[in-house]
Amino acid sequence: MAVTAQPKLDVERVRADFPYLEELVNGKPVAFLDSAASTQKPRQVLDAMRDFYEHRYANELLHAAGVEVMGRKMYDVMTYWDQLDVDDPATPDVGAEFARYWRETPKLVVSRGEPELGPNAAKLEGDVVEAVRALKSTDGPPIAVGAGADLFATLAEAGLIDRYRWLVIPKAIGQGKSLFSSLTRPLDLRLVGTRRFDSGAVLLEYEPAS
Repeated sequence: MAVTAQPKLDVERVRADFPYLEELVNGKPVAFLDSAASTQKPRQVLDAMRDFYEHRYANELLHAAGVEVMGRKMYDVMTYWDQLDVDDPATPDVGAEFARYWRETPKLVVSRGEPELGPNAAKLEGDVVEAVRALKSTDGPPIAVGAGADLFATLAEAGLIDRYRWLVIPKAIGQGKSLFSSLTRPLDLRLVGTRRFDSGAVLLEYEPAS
């Protein structure tokens, strides 16, 4: 990262609140683990991202999305990508690509208050379950969701998640919020696919068992 003022990626906040991202592919929610949780500096985090094929995969998922539904805390974390200097030669290509896709994608933010939102973002009005259900019923590109455990549980228990994708990364962090901590009942799932990345990360794909 250049010496000019750059946004700080709050990796401690990411690690504590968001050990994963949720994605909806082809109008269907998908959950997969986020590799950004790290104690490294922002420059080192981006360097690591450049080396992982799974980050390129995450870029492809975001690029395919027509809209992103986000929890407010996750949105606050991700505004880093609104500020990143994509023209800085020190910015890895994979990070610059993700930032461009992020900026191109409309964001709908779930919040009880009136959050201050950046470019291409608006507050999601009304009941989140009904709003996401209405989005899924329309034609158009896939929907993406980035959220914490509470929003994840709300969408999963409402039956809005048809496929789960979890990316397991070979790094034990030792702390962070549990992905399933807000569920009020078990999720019965069946394995439908796997993919191994050169980094050692493994993608696990599941669907509801019934």
